[in-house]
Amino acid sequence: MADFALAMMALFLVLWIISNSTEAQRQAISGYFADPQAFIEGRRAPSAAAIDLGGSPSVLANIGQSGNSDAMINRQPAPDRGDDNDQQQQQQQQQEVYEQLERLILASPALSPFRNQLLLDITTDGLRLQIVDRQQRPLFESGQAVLTYYAEDMLWELAPVLAASGLRLSITGHTDAYPASPSGQAAEDSNWLLSAQRADAARRALMEAGVSKPQIAQVIGMGDTAPYDRSNPQAPVNRRIALLLLNRQRSESLSGNEALQDGEISSRSDGGTAADSTLQRVQQQRNQPDNSYDNPPNQME
Repeated sequence: MADFALAMMALFLVLWIISNSTEAQRQAISGYFADPQAFIEGRRAPSAAAIDLGGSPSVLANIGQSGNSDAMINRQPAPDRGDDNDQQQQQQQQQEVYEQLERLILASPALSPFRNQLLLDITTDGLRLQIVDRQQRPLFESGQAVLTYYAEDMLWELAPVLAASGLRLSITGHTDAYPASPSGQAAEDSNWLLSAQRADAARRALMEAGVSKPQIAQVIGMGDTAPYDRSNPQAPVNRRIALLLLNRQRSESLSGNEALQDGEISSRSDGGTAADSTLQRVQQQRNQPDNSYDNPPNQME
C-alpha cells in the first residue's frame, strides 16, 4: 500500500512538472535523467535555472541589489596571493595611521577643542582627513588664503604623523557656493583660485612643520564643485581642506607608471608635487572628480 501511494505521488509530481514547465525545461530535465553523470561532470551544461519552475527565485537573480546578475562576477581571475598580501599590508597601515590620528585628535590640546571639525574616513584612494569650517571657527580669513592661527596650529600638530606614515599626500581645497571676490579676478574664477590658494597654504604649513616636498603628490583646488553638505551648498562645512594619504594604486597613478617600493617616497625630479604650478592648472581641475563624498566620514566627538 505504501509503495502504491509513493508511486501515485511520483506520477502526480511528473504530471505537475509537465503541465507547469516550458519545452526547454522539459528537455533539460529529460537530459539530466538520461545521463546524470554528464551534468555533474560538466560535459553538458544546463542553464543556470534549467529546473527553476518559477516557484523560487533563481540563484543568478539574487546577485546584486538590483536583481540583475553581474556578468563580471564569474569572469574575475583568481587573485594573486602577492596582491592579497600587499592589499592587507596597505589596509593594516591605513588602520594604524587612522588610529594614531584618532588618538592624537583626542589627546592634543591643539586639536581636541576642534575635534568636531576633524573628519576621518578611509576611501578607495586612501586615508582621508578633512578639516572643515564651523560657524564662528573658520580655517581661513574671510575671502583669503591666510590660515587662522589655530588652523595653522592644527596642521603643525598633524604634520609629524602624516610625515611618519611615509605615504604620499594629496591636498584639496574646497569653498562654499558664495562667490569669492579676490582683487583682479573674474567672478567665475574666484572660487577656483581661492580653493587652490588655500590648499597651497595648507601645503606650505605642512612642509614647514616637517612634511617633505617629495611626499606631496598633488595640490588641487576644487572650488565649490564638491560640497560636503549637498543640501546646503553655502553651509560653512563646505569650506574645508582635505588631506588624503594615498594608497599605492592611487599614488602610482599620479606618478605615471613609476613603481614605489614599500615605505619609499617617490624621488622624481619634480618632487612629485603639483603645488608650485597650482594656479596655472586650476582650470584643468574642473573635470577631475574629487574623492568619494557619498558616505559621510566619521566625525570625532
